[in-house]
Amino acid sequence: MKERGQGRLRLALPWLECAPATDAPEGRVLPRTPAGEWLVARGESSPAGASAWREWLLGDLDVGSGLLRTCAAGPCVRSLHAAAPPEGTWGCARPVHLLTAIDHLQLAPGRLVMDEAESARLVGDINRHLEGDGFRLHVSGANGDWQLECAQPLDCACVEPDDASGLNLRDLMPAGRDGARVRSLVNEIQMLLHEHPVNAARLARREPAINSVWLWGIGSLGKVSPVNLPPLFTDDAWLAGLWRLHGAAARSLDEFAAAGEAGMDTLVACANAPGGDSGTALAFAEATLFVPAKARLVQGATAMISMLLGDQAITVGARARYRFWRRRRPLSEALA
Repeated sequence: MKERGQGRLRLALPWLECAPATDAPEGRVLPRTPAGEWLVARGESSPAGASAWREWLLGDLDVGSGLLRTCAAGPCVRSLHAAAPPEGTWGCARPVHLLTAIDHLQLAPGRLVMDEAESARLVGDINRHLEGDGFRLHVSGANGDWQLECAQPLDCACVEPDDASGLNLRDLMPAGRDGARVRSLVNEIQMLLHEHPVNAARLARREPAINSVWLWGIGSLGKVSPVNLPPLFTDDAWLAGLWRLHGAAARSLDEFAAAGEAGMDTLVACANAPGGDSGTALAFAEATLFVPAKARLVQGATAMISMLLGDQAITVGARARYRFWRRRRPLSEALA
């Protein structure tokens, strides 16, 4: 980061946008977030711009967001489960449920809930079907996602599933030199999943079928050069793997409040909304992130906080505690 030693905090919650009250369970009011509201009210807000949230998070690093381009998500996530940097080509593979719209397909929102037995059986059957094709799936243990392994290099540009939600999937298919090969692989997997016994059992329980797999983050590692990275607290497997590849260890979000890096630049990334509704996610963000972030600023341990909340970038400086005339509002209003 620039101007080292001033203890700046960069905090990304890409899922936290203007959350309507209707997203809360019936009869439940979304919780207030006093510390989060204080930070937003006393900061300066602006549109975040077109860059992806991870690029924003790493934007002040001396190496910049180029790390994300040289270290794709697939091999980074694999490094979390391997003793040495992974060889070959790796990608992320998310089991998904495709919805049929009037004239196109869409990804169902959120992540599918799938137990370990279901995951292991599906991956085993898919691998037996793909034997000899040069592809193999692995259960990664990262939020229920799988991983794709290919011994050969693949040149394929794919969209992250969180960026594809609600869009016409026809416009988001894998592209590049090997895009057709990857699309063919997905079609094969879809045919196998169509009448799979795991899906028959899920439908009988009124659970959505796992009818496709969304591939993204496909790439191979080149030479990994040493990089001096700041402390990172995150639930994001791509970032955690990126840190591990460069000799650093990311810590969990729950460790942020008790961390003692006073005066140090720090990165915090909550990539996934905790719980199944906005109320649970907001309560987690308040207790685990906003409260300790505000405390760092008020106590002088942090000189500046930069936050990415949905599509809004908010900067809160050390003088924010004097802006007492700025009224707090619920985040659903302040971020609208």
